Amino acid sequence: MKLILSILTGLTALLLLFIVWVYPVVTSAIYSVGGLFVVLMGSLIWVNQKDVKEAMQSKSVRYGANSALTVGLVTAILIVVNFLNYSHFYKKDFTKNKTYSLSDQTDKVLKGLKEELKITVFIKTAEKDQIKGLFENYKYLSPKIIVDFVDPDREPERAKVANIKKYGTVIINYGKKESRVEEMNEEKITNAVIKVLKDKQVQVCFMTGHGEKNPDLADADSYSMVKTEFASQNYESKTFNLLEEGKIPATCSVLLIIGPNKSFFEKEIATLDDYLNHGGKAFVALDPQLKPTSSNNKEIIDLLAKWGVQINHDLILDPMSSMVGMNASVPIVGTYSKEHPITRDFQVTTLFPLPSSVDLKENATPGLKTWWLAKSTPRSVSKMDFKEIATGKVMIDPKKDKPGPFNLMVAVEGTQAKPPASDKSHQARLVVVGTSQLAANRFLGHGANIDLFMNSVSWLADDEDLISIRPKEDSIGKPEMSETEGRYIQLLTMILIPGAAFLLGGLIWYRRRGL
Repeated sequence: MKLILSILTGLTALLLLFIVWVYPVVTSAIYSVGGLFVVLMGSLIWVNQKDVKEAMQSKSVRYGANSALTVGLVTAILIVVNFLNYSHFYKKDFTKNKTYSLSDQTDKVLKGLKEELKITVFIKTAEKDQIKGLFENYKYLSPKIIVDFVDPDREPERAKVANIKKYGTVIINYGKKESRVEEMNEEKITNAVIKVLKDKQVQVCFMTGHGEKNPDLADADSYSMVKTEFASQNYESKTFNLLEEGKIPATCSVLLIIGPNKSFFEKEIATLDDYLNHGGKAFVALDPQLKPTSSNNKEIIDLLAKWGVQINHDLILDPMSSMVGMNASVPIVGTYSKEHPITRDFQVTTLFPLPSSVDLKENATPGLKTWWLAKSTPRSVSKMDFKEIATGKVMIDPKKDKPGPFNLMVAVEGTQAKPPASDKSHQARLVVVGTSQLAANRFLGHGANIDLFMNSVSWLADDEDLISIRPKEDSIGKPEMSETEGRYIQLLTMILIPGAAFLLGGLIWYRRRGL
């Protein structure tokens, strides 16, 4: 009987270890094997009840039973820990640029999944391991994501049905919608996910006719990169001339007035005012008029004043910009409002080239709610002498120049109706910034300029699920951690784990000594 009990103890230990290592892979098989083992062991004990009772009186058998119990308890703990790690594991990326993490935007988009989203990756089996980690990160963010890797060479029929033309194609299915990309990086994949998730079409309209920035040109001062970004987010963009069309197209979700340098006609201003009074959404970027021959945008400035926004005729300079190799005329901004969705989660820097300050009027209409969004640093100054600026030799004079910080970007929401309209669809939304260079091709890729601009448009379009920090181009980063995190890891690896092993060994030795 002792031999039988020893064999059972050994088999129990082996089975438990087997469960620990292969449980996540063959769960259903474990249930079958484990159930069969319990039945067999119970049958042996029941048939040999008398022998079992006699054997339990032996000191060596009791010692063996205690050892088996100890092994069983430790293994049970390992099973629970392993199961929790498999189904509820936690990951932390210690690289400076979060190389092994997905962006805030991806996280935000995937949290909104209401049904299963399937990602099918057509790639050679030999290359699968190189990109598997990216898709594991997607699965980590949502249990509704299913990833399927298909080798077109081994399953040519599936590749043919899916009309696959090249290796590395990714097909994303959500409900009846489908989107595909041929580049396996987070930016492309997340944009494809956005396309299949969006139920409404957002149209962004660039106003023309007053020297505004052109989204169809690729020069440094134009907005072609913004237009490309709109397309990736499934926003439709178009240009229109208000004077020619006589009205703002009804299909426009957001109106963009970017850097006009010619005067508006009275009829155009009346049309814009009516548009806002009926719940219009507009992004307005005005530049300081440094040249005497330029229009001072008086008409549009007066219209903005009715909506609680004051555009100042100044130029903000900041000597702190030299820290990033920029001229003082390109202020660095790192202070943002935590009260508004556009900038609530911002912890990054942006560049505001050649900006004027933008203030919020204290006597604004009661039906309007206003926010400052971005401020310059306390080291910044406001220059009012444009003749000095025109010479190209600008000196900061603490006695003459007003010290910062200054508001460079503001937002407004509400209505001028009396009484104020409670229906959100009848409430206007405005974002006003003191420079049109913020999202120009030259500066869009600097800092978080693209995020600030796109977040503004998403808020105006009432598409707040897309307000976030977007995926950036992959870069190589080394693991970095704070001093506190380093101490925790040192404590865990050098003290807690060895100490726990030493304590467990001491307890086993003490128990054996008492038997």
